[in-house]
Amino acid sequence: MRERARDLGRDTGRDSLIQTGNELRAAGGPGALVALLAARLTTASVVDSIRNPGEVEALRRLGDFILLTIEAPAELRWERLRARARAGDPRSFEAFLAGEARENSRAEGEQRLTATAGLADAVVLNDGTLDSLRARLVTAVRALRPDAAGVD
Repeated sequence: MRERARDLGRDTGRDSLIQTGNELRAAGGPGALVALLAARLTTASVVDSIRNPGEVEALRRLGDFILLTIEAPAELRWERLRARARAGDPRSFEAFLAGEARENSRAEGEQRLTATAGLADAVVLNDGTLDSLRARLVTAVRALRPDAAGVD
């Protein structure tokens, strides 16, 4: 989305990325973002920020695909966002929560985080260090795909 937003002369803040993704889905259907990405998925790949059930369906049609939902408490996500300090990030916890609520649309072509998470093959808790998250991700992938090579 960042690349597409830049191509359109937009900034790469969260609101701009959401707008860009919603416009692409409106024009090309709920799986439109995957159609733009599919040519890049020639080997084992990680795709993050899947935000619409149509994207999950499109990725499943491509073949060997698993969906992991990564969850963390809202307060911890807020602290991480503040530490990251990107331009355009919300300035209060309330604005942060309101932004997340906007990403939970019921409209088919918009972001539908809860509906998308409901399609996950596994849920991974991200409430610790980066090393702890990596270990949990490896465990989840190996549980779902015991024959997966190179998963470390």
